[in-house]
Amino acid sequence: MRLFVDLRRILFLFPVQAISRIMLGAFGLVLLTHDHSFAADLTGVRVALTAEQNLYAPEVFTYRGEKFLMSGGWSTFEDLYGLPPYALRPDKIYISKLEENGNWTTPEAIRWHRRNVVKDGYTIDGEKPGYQINDPSVFVYRDRRIHLFYTAFPFFPGVEVPYTEHKVGMAISRDGGETWRDYGFIHTPESGAWAPTVRYDESSREYWMYYHTGDSPTKTMRQRIHRSGRRTVGEPEEVHLPKVVLNPDFHILGASSSHPQYVLVGNVESLSTVARYVSDDGIHFEKEDHDQDPLLDFRGLMAADGQIGDLFLLTPSIDVLEDAGATGETRYDLYFGFDNTLEIPENQEKPVPVPLHSESIHTWTFQNQAEVPGALD
Repeated sequence: MRLFVDLRRILFLFPVQAISRIMLGAFGLVLLTHDHSFAADLTGVRVALTAEQNLYAPEVFTYRGEKFLMSGGWSTFEDLYGLPPYALRPDKIYISKLEENGNWTTPEAIRWHRRNVVKDGYTIDGEKPGYQINDPSVFVYRDRRIHLFYTAFPFFPGVEVPYTEHKVGMAISRDGGETWRDYGFIHTPESGAWAPTVRYDESSREYWMYYHTGDSPTKTMRQRIHRSGRRTVGEPEEVHLPKVVLNPDFHILGASSSHPQYVLVGNVESLSTVARYVSDDGIHFEKEDHDQDPLLDFRGLMAADGQIGDLFLLTPSIDVLEDAGATGETRYDLYFGFDNTLEIPENQEKPVPVPLHSESIHTWTFQNQAEVPGALD
């Protein structure tokens, strides 16, 4: 779960030299790179969604030719505090749709299936009674069912729950995302499970779920999922990565080819950096020679409010625009929760001041080239 109460506890900070720096101003972001020998072609960092409060954990998926964006957190003041007398509310999961003009619709909390409302007491859209839920991940089964996986842990306002209490739940929509039926928890390991990301591997004909644990330091694990999406198969396997990764997002390039490439992006070293690693078996990952590591580094920057510090770049997720497999030129949109201020707002009307570490979701388009060019002048 990616919540403000957890951020300081889950930082994995190590002294490394930043490869790139980002200057933030009134007109957006400008990436200043000091090493031009990598194969990431920056075409612009731009705002995808804005929120009054805290919005992050983006997940883009396509259903019957239309694109949707799921996210988590709190979109509005009422989502965060409810109505007077104010009290901190649990996170919600939201859904947006890409319009013809290229803009995403205003996030709306997902609506629960009538069975959950009547039988299980799901009376508030986007919330699971008694739990914090976030980190949506989606796979679409044969253009008929949309499977939603999420992180959950018990919700007690003002109380930090042990990381081992984090678990993975699953819901299904059979009407194109209009309503969602929650089927409860499908993975509850002793070490906890955060930030699930689920994809279908054609070579093994299995669904694979990646997540990070509540261990210290955390581990990234792979768990096989039955194609129904409602139960796990076998035991989880530890994933081997160059660095500790939080909030993994997993994709398969060239899935129908004889040599697919497995790609994993996530926060590394801190919640202000993102790295990308590749694999040919889905278990052993490494950095490609032409990649910067990390790809994005938001540490020690000047924010829009003039302060210097580490800006949060939360819960990265990629949407593959052009899949050329492991050997071709592949284009991605990288989505992430972002905050361009270090200020922790305080308001006497609110019961608790909340550090809003992700006021918007940004996206960055980059291209992984087939052949790495030499350093640019």
